[in-house]
Amino acid sequence: MRTINFWWIAQLQFYSISSLRGDPMASVKKVAALFFAIQPPIIFASSKVYREQHRPDLPLHTVKDLSGCVVLCTEGTSGIGKATVEILCVLGADVIVASRNREDECKVRTKSETTTTFAGRRALGANNKYHLAHRFVPHPASHPASLLTLLQLDLSDMRSVQRFSSSAAARKPSVVLSCAAEIFTDPESRSVDGYDPTFATSALGLQALLQGLDEGGARPSKVVIIASKLESQGYIDTEVVRLSVGTKLNNREGKFNAVKNYGDAKLCNQLLATELAERWKDTTRS
Repeated sequence: MRTINFWWIAQLQFYSISSLRGDPMASVKKVAALFFAIQPPIIFASSKVYREQHRPDLPLHTVKDLSGCVVLCTEGTSGIGKATVEILCVLGADVIVASRNREDECKVRTKSETTTTFAGRRALGANNKYHLAHRFVPHPASHPASLLTLLQLDLSDMRSVQRFSSSAAARKPSVVLSCAAEIFTDPESRSVDGYDPTFATSALGLQALLQGLDEGGARPSKVVIIASKLESQGYIDTEVVRLSVGTKLNNREGKFNAVKNYGDAKLCNQLLATELAERWKDTTRS
């Protein structure tokens, strides 16, 4: 990154010198263009340094032995879900990972070969940004290898959700961690069942999954749903949802906005958490 910045600065100096010889206005435009071009790399590098210097320091009591705890994680093969699965393996939890495609499953399975052993957990913890290995290192004799199970799941397909919940219910997961979310930019796109795909993936599929676990006698003791600040801008019209059979969440004016539509779907997650608080009083929601 520094090499690229130095190159741009050298070019800027070159054009500044050449401006004394050629057309002044043309050279000024070139200098201005280069000036604005070097800003993104500098901002990116500065933000990276800022994040590293202001990374939160987790208190010791938040990291504990999760041996015997079965955690179900949706979309655990990328992003927040993948990072969480790796840490759960470090802490000894048995993890059920939901994946949409087989290629991601292979990547996670390869990774799990090192993370589900004591030595692998220690190494992963040492390399982790939060240095979990220095805070909690289970004893190999009392902390057996974690069990990582990969099952295929497409949250936008209700039949896939039904098959997955039936298989997962047999493992009796005590924690359900929802990391799945997706933004679709095409307003005309629909899920397999005809719903708005963002709504189906981010909210409807999760509700169907929890209902399937409950009907299978495996109601979790904790449900964690990854939220978004965009939900504060969300808008849900239940009458529109009912009449459109899930193809629209509201009659928002103006051109379709994928980000706003995603915020609407995340608001559905908040409504789901509120409903769970009323119906599943023994289950912790967060």
